[in-house]
Amino acid sequence: LYRQDLMHAMDVVEDVAISRGYADFLPVMPSQFTVGGLSRIEEFSDRVRALMVGMGFQEIISNILGSPQDLRDAMRLEGTEWGQLVEVDNVMSLNFSALRQWMLPSLLRVEAASNRAFYPHRIFEAGEVARPDPAQALGSRTVMVLGGMIAHADAHFSEIHSCLDTLFYYVGQAYSLEPIQHPSFLAGRAGSILSEGKRVGVIGELHPEVLERWQISVPAVAFEIDLTQLAERP
Repeated sequence: LYRQDLMHAMDVVEDVAISRGYADFLPVMPSQFTVGGLSRIEEFSDRVRALMVGMGFQEIISNILGSPQDLRDAMRLEGTEWGQLVEVDNVMSLNFSALRQWMLPSLLRVEAASNRAFYPHRIFEAGEVARPDPAQALGSRTVMVLGGMIAHADAHFSEIHSCLDTLFYYVGQAYSLEPIQHPSFLAGRAGSILSEGKRVGVIGELHPEVLERWQISVPAVAFEIDLTQLAERP
């Protein structure tokens, strides 16, 4: 047996089964009966999606892969803890050479392509991001997050803050904001979202340099929260 993608013992089992022929194996019924269903995080994510739509946001679905230029450089995160990426080896295109570590670049990519649509723009996405974590077997962990963005000529912090407040109210969880210095946001216009003493997200007015790098001509405000943490709570 020879294959280049041999990674686990199960790969050898698969090759042996293929070479012998699956028809030679007697079918065995499982000893326990189970019923499929949505996981807790998916149920929570669907609930959050419905709340965002109810607040007038439009959902987008984007690729988890992106370029380091979009995910890090365009967000002013070069050389910072927020700019650490999980990169992919042997890629076919540099535009898909890294896994997004947060959701806002995906929202900005859509916003940059929508500059001819009537304002205001209110978009969101609930999806997975990958963050470096040496403690994990593959060196990274996957997290479900929610990102929301509002863009128009008069967009300001209070507008996105009211949406965040409504969201937490209807999911039945408390939160607070703590001032934070974040390269992607204006100084004095950004906050860390805390819940039960843990950081679960970030909110703020996007920095003009970020908007310029994405060729967005109007102010934009955004937030991102970790749905995985929130969904695990009773």
